[in-house]
Amino acid sequence: MLQVLRESKPGGHPSQNQALAYLLIPLLKFAFTLSHGIVNEVYYPTEDVACIRDMGLIVTDGKDFFSEEKRHCTHDIKMLRKGIPAYRISNTCIENKYQITKEIITDPIRNTLLQNINFKSTDKGTYKLFVLLAPHLNNQGNNNTGWVFWKEANRWENKNFEVQVAEE
Repeated sequence: MLQVLRESKPGGHPSQNQALAYLLIPLLKFAFTLSHGIVNEVYYPTEDVACIRDMGLIVTDGKDFFSEEKRHCTHDIKMLRKGIPAYRISNTCIENKYQITKEIITDPIRNTLLQNINFKSTDKGTYKLFVLLAPHLNNQGNNNTGWVFWKEANRWENKNFEVQVAEE
């Protein structure tokens, strides 16, 4: 059974969560919160053990524009359906340069949080996106490192991760 226990209203203290979801499935043991247009906490293996502090996007043109979506956007967070831990987030740049739309859902059989992220330039500018992740494995913010491995030419490689945006 999946259940969302609370959806709160935006505003108030900066650390106030705008959405809180618990998974009430015997085999799944994680919870997550959303605030300021991003996933800002993920708890695993219990709801008092943080493994991610926050995860958001950085947008830049590589020259003179830099924007962090949680600080430089207006945010709209909506539940896709009452009682289901699935959300749609719309983040609109306060300088009207881009819009980011996210659908955030859980996997019903694995301890996994999934994000489908769409980026749209609203001023015809060319931008690069970077993921900014603050891991807090086992409630600790230090000595946490991350990397991405993917298969390329039949061998696994460790690469720096960069998201390239395709122009329409």
